[in-house]
Parts: sequence; C-alpha cells; structure tokens
Amino acid sequence: MKANKALMVGAGLAADKFQSYRIGKRNEDLSRQMQMKRMYEDREIRKYIDNLGPGAEVDKLPASMQEPVTQFLNDNRMKYGQLARRVAKAPAGSPLYMQSRSEMNKIQGQFKNLSSQLDNFKNLKQEYLADFDEGVISKGSDSSTLKKLFSTDDYIIDLSSGSLEFELEDGSRVAGSNLPKYFNRNAKAVDGLLKLNQQAYKNALPIDKTSDYLYRRQVRQLVTQGGRDGLLSLATDEFLDGSLIDVDNPNDPNYGLLSEENHEQLRDFVIDSWMNGISTASEEAYRFKQRSSRPQGTGIDYTTVMQIWQSGDLDQLTNLLPLNSKLSLDGYDDGSYDIKLGSRVVRRGIHPGKPETLNLLLEVLGISGGGGSIPNIDLSKI
Repeated sequence: MKANKALMVGAGLAADKFQSYRIGKRNEDLSRQMQMKRMYEDREIRKYIDNLGPGAEVDKLPASMQEPVTQFLNDNRMKYGQLARRVAKAPAGSPLYMQSRSEMNKIQGQFKNLSSQLDNFKNLKQEYLADFDEGVISKGSDSSTLKKLFSTDDYIIDLSSGSLEFELEDGSRVAGSNLPKYFNRNAKAVDGLLKLNQQAYKNALPIDKTSDYLYRRQVRQLVTQGGRDGLLSLATDEFLDGSLIDVDNPNDPNYGLLSEENHEQLRDFVIDSWMNGISTASEEAYRFKQRSSRPQGTGIDYTTVMQIWQSGDLDQLTNLLPLNSKLSLDGYDDGSYDIKLGSRVVRRGIHPGKPETLNLLLEVLGISGGGGSIPNIDLSKI
C-alpha cells in the first residue's frame, strides 16, 4: 500500500510539469453527462450478459437478422441463376459473357464476405462480452459503439450495398466490414512497473542521477511496449488508487494529452508519473529505514536505571527492555559493558564505577538526566 500511495503522490508531482490543455471554460454538466452515459451503456450490456447466462454463445445470425439476410441470399441466388443461364447461351469471350461472368463473381464474393462478416461479428461480440464480464476492457478504449451494438439481439441491418451494415438507435451506422476495435487494460506493463516500484522501496535508497537513468529506461520500455493502446490504458485505467487522467472528465487538466496529436506528451507524462512514484517510494523507504535503525523508547524510567546503575549489575536492564528491542548489553569481567544495536556495538566501556559513562548509557536508552525521554537518537552517527 505504501508503494501505491507513493506512486499517486508521484503522479501528482508529474502533473505539475504539464500545462492544462483545456480550451475555454468547460461545463461541469458535460463531465456528468459523460459519466452517466458510460454508466447507462455499462448497465445495458451487463443486463444483456446476465440474460444470456453463463457459458452461452451468441448467435452468428440473430433472429432479427434472419429475414433480411435470407431475403438477400434468395434474391441474389435467383439473380445468379439468371446470369448462369445467360452465360451458357452467350458466346465465350463475348461482352455479354464477360459482363455476366463478372456479375456472377461479384455475387459469389458478396456471399463469402457476408459469411465472413457474420463470423467476425459473432466472434468479436463473444470476445467483447467475455472481456467486459471480466472487467478487463480499458476505459481508454472508446467502445461506446460496441456497447450499443452488443447489448441487444434486435438489429436493423442494411444489405443494399451487398455488404452488412448495422443501423443503431441513434441513427448512426456501423459497417460489418469495419467493426470498431477495442483494447484491454495494460496489466502486463503495470505488473512490471509495480515490480520496479517494489524494488525501489526494497532498496530503500534515494534515487540519484545514475539510478534515475536506469529506472527511467526500464519505465520507458514498459510504458511504450504496448503501443498507443497500452499507453492510453496506463493513463486512464484505475490500476492503483485512481487513474492518472479521468477519461470522463473534460475538466481534467491533462485531458488534452489523450488526443493523438499529443501522444509524445502523454508518454512523457506517464513516464514521469511512474518515475516520481518510484522516487517517492524509495525515499519513503529510506526514511523508514533510518527511523528503524534508531532505538525507540525503552519504557524504562530514570529512577529505575539509576537504581540498577548504583547496584553495578547492568545485566538487570536486559530483563526490562521491550521484547522487540534491538538493544542488548555484553558484560565483561572488569565490570564494564558494551551496548549493541542488533549486532553493531554503539557504546563501549559503560562502567557503573565510572560516572562519566552514565550519560552514554542514558543516551542509548533514550533517557535524559532529568528523567525525560530523548527521542530518536541517530546511532548511525555515533
């Protein structure tokens, strides 16, 4: 969770480097309309998926398409038969023969294309519904048309051109030969980017010029290897605590980066966002490591320490230290003690017979001479 939070902080830092691409004053209602539109389309296709049932396959030829397709095939079969009879009677190589042959070939091509378009339509619909159901479709993918097309089995189609064409409720048309494309969330790149983030956090070292170069090169490779689709996914999908750019909010200061003409700026924005996240994570880990290398309050009060000091048996302190304390005392035959933090000796020659060493003991225990605590002594500087 630390790495996630750090990454989003880094994204905020990167955002400051980019100008707002807003043109004029955006209406807040437009953002709400976009959100409501997405919610409505998502609800409609979810309803269709639920009604379809688990494991069900979509039809290559839904009932609403059967009549117009059958009519198209029958009309063209009849026309094909007429042309075939004309060819049989016309002299081979004559203009009438060649024209009739050309029209017959055209009909054959239309039949093949229609079958291929129906297959592609079925396969794309099946694939899209499965991806939507699994929640892997990227928000950066403009699949609004596909949602309208695939959330129903009631189609109005036009075959007058010899090719399949869908007419949607809003009057727009979609060619069966050129169905819209979509892409999924770039989970592969995010997995690699999160590993880099975790590696930086584990190393717990501030990012210097050399490590920045090495990390940035790897980040750039991961960000760009998925092409534009992968980049849009990294910018718009909520992989961590939120998206870098809200695709449903035209008022987002970096919304304009999503335009294709700003592709390079978008790439740099995403790279800098992840780099700032990695840098923030490594610095946070470094600070945590520094804090953890210091003894925390032992909970032993000044009076108790003085009683043990006067007894000369500092081993008694060992029994009073917290169970999770990294401090320990090693006693020697001459009555002196070394104090360790883990395996490292941080104070040597502490001796109850030498009053001048008392303050050394109190420092390590986090206790002032007056009985108050001494917070966060940096033993790495001792």
